[in-house]
Amino acid sequence: MRSQLHDAGDLETRNIRLADWLDEYMSKIAPSQLSPKALYDRASVIRLFIKPLLGTKYLQRISTDDVRLLHETILTTPRQEKLRDKPKDELPAGTPMLSTSYARNAHNALSAALKAAMRDRKINVNVCDLVDRPATGKALDNALTEEQFIALMKYLATDPNKALWVTFLFTGARRGEIAGLETDRIDGMIDLSWQLKQITNIESASRNADYEYRHIVGKRYLVKPKTTASRRVLPLPPLLEGILKDHVEDRKGFVFVNRNGEPYDPSTIGRMWKRLMKDAGMPEHVTLHGARHTFVDMLYNAKSNIREDTVMQLVGHSSRAMARSYRTNVQLDHAEDALSGLERLLPMPGEIVQGETA
Repeated sequence: MRSQLHDAGDLETRNIRLADWLDEYMSKIAPSQLSPKALYDRASVIRLFIKPLLGTKYLQRISTDDVRLLHETILTTPRQEKLRDKPKDELPAGTPMLSTSYARNAHNALSAALKAAMRDRKINVNVCDLVDRPATGKALDNALTEEQFIALMKYLATDPNKALWVTFLFTGARRGEIAGLETDRIDGMIDLSWQLKQITNIESASRNADYEYRHIVGKRYLVKPKTTASRRVLPLPPLLEGILKDHVEDRKGFVFVNRNGEPYDPSTIGRMWKRLMKDAGMPEHVTLHGARHTFVDMLYNAKSNIREDTVMQLVGHSSRAMARSYRTNVQLDHAEDALSGLERLLPMPGEIVQGETA
């Protein structure tokens, strides 16, 4: 305590329970730091796990054992809510549990709250820093193989949503990036510096000065990503450029719109992809996010000496480790060369552009 008084010039004399501090953190601190989606996710994990497990404990009494208990509880909790009240020994064999990613999110949420408490000199140590975060689980094999990639491109020749799916496959972009793509951002290059997102609590977004957004329709907003790696401009491969030119013609506004002329909700695009996989005879486990993995795999297959910083730029990753896990910014000529190699994997790209069957 003498050391703390010497270092901080003050001592916290009021005992604060974790639940009370979490309420203060979520209402006064987190909204200015997080996007609405991240704020919602953090509030959810706090409500479901952190408060019930540790909420009654005083801030100063939170220990490394408590952090490990949080991890263990989440990793032994069934994914299906209807099974969560059952005794553990009565759960069916092979019951899927919550993921390590969820446990990491809980760890990060508690750590952020304790870090804020340290800044306010309410505690001296963030015990989350003393405990390893749950290891990231191995990514599911949800990508297309090279053969499936080529077969899908041939199938898309007659698909009415060909332009949408080829854009995903040749950019490795996220759902929101393509849903929010506008016609004035595809002139020789493709500008993915905005994403379309659902925002249910716009008040929280307005409290974050760094959160750039503009309203489109309903709860759909265009949002600029916080990380510079996610704000990227890429060269347009000739194949994709021709398909987009035919799709857009002289229309202005959003590139991909529904029958009402509004941009697709990203979740709607996810459901459309599932139907595409079924109709095209592709494996059902291949997700739209897996198309990002497919994109990276195809880049490596097309160009064995591709630079990792080029992959980072193309998929919008901030670290080489993250780019490797999928299988920024560098000169665009490297990216253009890599994408040209990807086009050359296709045996008859001209037929795909023209919409003829292979």
